[in-house]
Amino acid sequence: MIDILFLLLYISVPIITIYILNLCKISFLKVSIPSFVIVSMLVFAYIGYIILYFGWDDYRYEIGIQNKYIVLQAYIFSAWTIVSMSLGFLFSIKVLKLKLNTELSIRSFHQKERLFGFIIIILCFSVLLLYLRNLSSIAIFTALFDNVREAHLSRSLMGNDFDNYHRYRWIMRDLFTIVTLAFYSNWLLTKRKVDFLIFFVSLLGILFSLVMATEKGPFAWFMVGMFLVYCVVRRDSKIPIKQFIVLMLFMIGVLLVFYMFFMGSKDVTSALLSMFSRVFSGSITPSYFYIEFLPEHQDFLMGRSFPNPGGIFPYEPYDLTVEIMNYAFPQFAEQGIVGSSPTVFWGELYANFNILGVAILPFFIGIALYAISVFFGKFESTPFKIGLLGWLLLHYRTLSVTGISGFVVDITLFLMIIVSVIFISLSNNLKIKFYTKGN
Repeated sequence: MIDILFLLLYISVPIITIYILNLCKISFLKVSIPSFVIVSMLVFAYIGYIILYFGWDDYRYEIGIQNKYIVLQAYIFSAWTIVSMSLGFLFSIKVLKLKLNTELSIRSFHQKERLFGFIIIILCFSVLLLYLRNLSSIAIFTALFDNVREAHLSRSLMGNDFDNYHRYRWIMRDLFTIVTLAFYSNWLLTKRKVDFLIFFVSLLGILFSLVMATEKGPFAWFMVGMFLVYCVVRRDSKIPIKQFIVLMLFMIGVLLVFYMFFMGSKDVTSALLSMFSRVFSGSITPSYFYIEFLPEHQDFLMGRSFPNPGGIFPYEPYDLTVEIMNYAFPQFAEQGIVGSSPTVFWGELYANFNILGVAILPFFIGIALYAISVFFGKFESTPFKIGLLGWLLLHYRTLSVTGISGFVVDITLFLMIIVSVIFISLSNNLKIKFYTKGN
C-alpha cells in the first residue's frame, strides 16, 4: 500500500509544481532563474528517489541505501521543498507585487566595453597561468599520458589540497565564465569576426580551466550556460526543444568520453550506467545519511554548519559534509582520506533545524530567488549582463546539489557583482543604466 501511495505522490508533485508555476506565469521553456532552479531541483533532487526507493541502483543499495522508509522521508522533504519554493515565487508575485522583467532589448558592446572586457580576459589568463605554475602536475595530462589513478591524486592536489584554491577559482573559473559568456552573447548580436575571435580565445581559456582537473560537471554545465545564453539572445529566452535534444545528445557523448578515459569505465554500457547513476542519484544519496545520522548520532546543529566570518559568533563551524562522509564511508576516514558529502540544500536545513527548517525555510528561499531575479532584471541589457545571467543560472542551480550555507554568506556572488558593477560603470563613464518600461 505504501508503495502505491509513494507512486501517486511521485506523479502528483511535478503536476502540482507546474500548476503553481503556471499561476506565476513561469515556464520551464523560458529562461529565468526561478524556472531553472526548479528544473534543476526536479532533475537532481527528485527523479532519483524512485530509483533509491525501489533499490534499482545496485551501487547505491550496496553502500547502505536500503531502508525505504528513510528514502521516503527524504523524498517527502524534497517534494515539499520544490512545492514550497514555487509557492514562494507565487507569494512574491501576488502579495509582494514583484514583477519580473522579461522584456530584453539587448544591445552589443560599445568600444570601451569591449576593451574593458578584453582586459578582464587577460586577467583571467594571467591568474590561470599563475595557478598552473604552482602545480606539480596537471590531472588531464596525467590521465592522458600516465594513468587514471595518478590523475585522481593530481586532481586532489589541484583542488582541496591546493592552498587558497578558492581565490584562484574566483578569477579563473567564475569571472572567466562570465566574461566568456558575455563575449559569446556579443558575438551572437554582431556576428563580427573580431568579436568571434575575442570570444574564441576566451572560450579556449575557460574550457581548459574547466577540464584541466578532469572534472566532468563544470564542462557540462558551461555548455548548458552557453545554450541558455543563446536562447536569451537569439530566441527571446525561449528554449527550442530540438536544439535542446541535440545539446543533451552531445553532452552525453562528451561525458561518455570523460567516464571512459578519465574515470576508468571499461565500456560504453558501464559508462552510461555510471553517468545516469551520478546524475539522478548522486546528489540525493547523501540525504539518506543525513536523516540516518541526525539526531541518532549527532544532535541538531542549530546553525552551527553555517559560516562564522571572522569568528564573530560564539561557535566553531561544524563541517557537516565531512562528518556525513566519515559516517557513510568510515573506511575512507580510516585511510586518512578527507571527503565530503553535500546534498540538496534542504539537507543542511534539516541538519540544523530539524523538520521545522525543511517545512518553513524553502518558502523564503523561493521569495529570495524571485527578488534577486527582479533586481537583476532592472539592469540595462548588455552582453555583460547576459554573461552574468548565465553565471547566476549556473550558480543558483547548485541549490539542488549542495547546502544552503554557501548562499548565506555568498562571497563568490558578492565578488562577481562587485566586478560587474565596476565593469559596467567604468565602461559607461561611471554610469549604471537601469531598465525602465519602454526603453
